[in-house]
Amino acid sequence: MEGQVQERRVFKAHNAKVLVSSDTMAAFIELEIIPFPDEDEYDVMPVTEEELRQTLAHYKIVYGLDEKRIRSLVEQPAWHTPIQVACGKPPVDGQDGSVDYYIKRDAEYRPDFGEEDIIDYMNLEYFQMARKNQLLCKVIKATPGVEGTNVYGQPVRAIDGLPPPSPRGKNTYFDDQEVFLKAERDGLIRFARHIIDINEVLHIPGNVDFSTGNIRFSGDVTIEGDVNPGFMVDAAGNIRVKGMAEGAILRSGGDVYIARGINGSAAEPIRVGGNLQSGYIENASVEVGGDIVSDYIINSDIVCAGDITLSGSRELIIGGSTQLAGNLTAKYIGSERETPTKIVIRGTRVRNEELIASLTREISDHTERAAALKTILDKFTKDGSAGHEQLEVAKEQLFLLKRHILKATARLKEQEENERVVYRGAVLCKKQKFRGAKIYFGDELFNHGTNEFDRCRIFYADGEINLGTL
Repeated sequence: MEGQVQERRVFKAHNAKVLVSSDTMAAFIELEIIPFPDEDEYDVMPVTEEELRQTLAHYKIVYGLDEKRIRSLVEQPAWHTPIQVACGKPPVDGQDGSVDYYIKRDAEYRPDFGEEDIIDYMNLEYFQMARKNQLLCKVIKATPGVEGTNVYGQPVRAIDGLPPPSPRGKNTYFDDQEVFLKAERDGLIRFARHIIDINEVLHIPGNVDFSTGNIRFSGDVTIEGDVNPGFMVDAAGNIRVKGMAEGAILRSGGDVYIARGINGSAAEPIRVGGNLQSGYIENASVEVGGDIVSDYIINSDIVCAGDITLSGSRELIIGGSTQLAGNLTAKYIGSERETPTKIVIRGTRVRNEELIASLTREISDHTERAAALKTILDKFTKDGSAGHEQLEVAKEQLFLLKRHILKATARLKEQEENERVVYRGAVLCKKQKFRGAKIYFGDELFNHGTNEFDRCRIFYADGEINLGTL
C-alpha cells in the first residue's frame, strides 16, 4: 500500500574461513566479503563474536584462543587477511646428557709455535698421565621432554633428551651415583672417541732395530729413537716416536706422534686408528682414522677420515694422492712445476636409518603374525573345526597382513635406495693452489678457469663445487 514502509531484510555479506598451519600450532580466521543485492533493500549482518566462536568450534579449534584478537576482529574486521586467533603450546624437548671432562681431550691439543712459526715436535708434551683415584670427568644426566598442545587440544609429543655415551673405559670406575668417573690406577690417559682409558706404557730407550725386534704391545709405546727400515711397531694404544720412522710398519689403535717425520713406506701402509702428528710425511703411504697435523706432505698416498692441517714453516702438499673426509688446510697446494697432485674430498652417504629400522621391525612383526594365522587356517581347513564365517574372517585377516607386508617391503626398499651424499669437508688454501693440483669431490673434478688460485676456499654446496675466498 501507498505510504506503507517496506520491511528491510538482513543479508549476511561475509564468510568466515578457518585456516590451520601445517604443524597445527596456529589457527587463523580470514573474513571474506560476499557481494550482496541492492543496499536500499537489505541491511548487512555484522560480524559477531558468537559467530566466530561457533566457526572455530565447528573446526574443533579449542586450545590457545586469543580472546583479544577475536574481539578486535569483531570490532574492526580485516577483510581477506588471515588473522591468527589461536596458538598452540609447542613441546619442549629434553636436554641431551653430556660429559664434563676434567682432563684434556686429544682434540683440544694444539702445538706451541716458536718465534719463526716452526713447531718443535721433539719437545712437545704429547701425553697426559693419571694418578690412582684421580677425578677424570662428570656425567650430566639427560632430562625428559615436556609435551605441548596443538590448537585442536591434542598433545604434541616432545623428544626426551638422549643419555650421553658412557665415558668409562679400561682401568676407570664410577662412584655410586654413576656421576663421577675416576682412575683405578696410575697410567697414561687415552681417549678412544668418548671413552677414557688408563693404559700402561711400553718404553723403548733407543731405536727399534735388531736389538729390540718388532714391537707388539697391548697398550701405548714410547720410543726415544727411530723406527728403522723394515721394523714394525704394532700397538693397541698410542705410539710416540721421538725420532723418525723410515720405511717402517706402524699400526696403532690410538694416536701416533712422530717428532721428526715419516720417510718412505714398507710393505704396507702406516695405519693409525686415531690422529697422526708428524714433522713431515714424504714418499709414504698412510691411512688415518682421525686427523693429521704435519708441516708438509710430499709424494705420498694419504687416506684420512678427518681433517688434514699443514702447520709449520712450509705448510705445503705436493704430489701423490690425498683422500680425506674433513678439511684440508695448507699454504701451498701443488707446485710451480705443476707436479700432479690429487686431492679427493670424500662424501658421506646419508639415509633415514630410524625409518628403515621401524619398517624392518614392522615387516618382521607382521610376518610372524601372518605365519601364525596361516597355521591356524591350515588347522581349521584340515579338521573343519571352524564355521564358514569364522574361516572367511581369518582368510581376510591373512590377506590384509600380506598386503601390508608387501607395502612395507616396498617402502623399505625405497628408503634403502634413497641415499644422498654429503660433503662435509673443504679445501682451504691460505696462499696458492697451483695448476697441477686437481681437486675432486667424490668423482666430480673441480674445474674453474686457469685452476690456479690465491687464498681460496673450495667447498661443496647446493649440488655443486664452489669457490670462495679466505
